[in-house]
Amino acid sequence: MKQITAMIRPHRLDAVETALETLPHCPGFTVHDVLVLLILCQDDDASAIVDAVAAAARTGQPGDGMVGVVELVTAVRIRTGERDAAAL
Repeated sequence: MKQITAMIRPHRLDAVETALETLPHCPGFTVHDVLVLLILCQDDDASAIVDAVAAAARTGQPGDGMVGVVELVTAVRIRTGERDAAAL
């Protein structure tokens, strides 16, 4: 599993949301007020999600943001108790 963190320009959020919604395996995301997206996904889906965010957020100007991917050791869906892949 992977955790993807994306820091983007605020005015690019709509484009990024649209790009992510077209992907078949993006399980959803959380947007913080500072426009940091946290996306938890399966390993095989990470590359497509990163590419979609980067392409949609890119303006070509300094400050476009950054996307980072880290290994996610475990995930638990609090409501159901599902763990790991089932929680995503």
